[in-house]
Amino acid sequence: MEIRELSIDEVEEALLLIKEVFLATEAKECTPGGVSVFLDSLKVSDFIAMIREEQYILLGVFDEEDRFAGVLGARGGFLALLFVSLGCMGRGYGKRLYRFYEDRLLSGEVAYSKISTNSSLGAVSFYEKLDFYSTGDQEQIHGIPFVSMEKMLSREDGYTISKT
Repeated sequence: MEIRELSIDEVEEALLLIKEVFLATEAKECTPGGVSVFLDSLKVSDFIAMIREEQYILLGVFDEEDRFAGVLGARGGFLALLFVSLGCMGRGYGKRLYRFYEDRLLSGEVAYSKISTNSSLGAVSFYEKLDFYSTGDQEQIHGIPFVSMEKMLSREDGYTISKT
């Protein structure tokens, strides 16, 4: 297994994985309009522009045969996307991918005090196992239901990190 930042050449394949998993798992929670909104947000050119402008990171985890097993997308301390391929779910890829992202935040120049995400309804328990907690009730925007969640970050020495 390998986890690394994705190259520009890998963005399209990563977005295809996200689309496939979304349609098979989360789309049933959304209105038809919500499905369209989500799929319309997966424009390769937009992701490439955000990555080039260093506004966004796209991480990938690869299985033993060097195939995409999962993708994580984030803007600083906001976890925007975390999808694991259908054949790799339940094998720890998502957890390892998340931990890689968290470690990266903890070791970076900018210190973050928390990570936040808008979890799909089906992923709430996954995030709770990673010590995230809900910050409000279920919401829906543009036909996409979610639960806002956060996790406080701290270094191993027990001191909480504050954003500078």
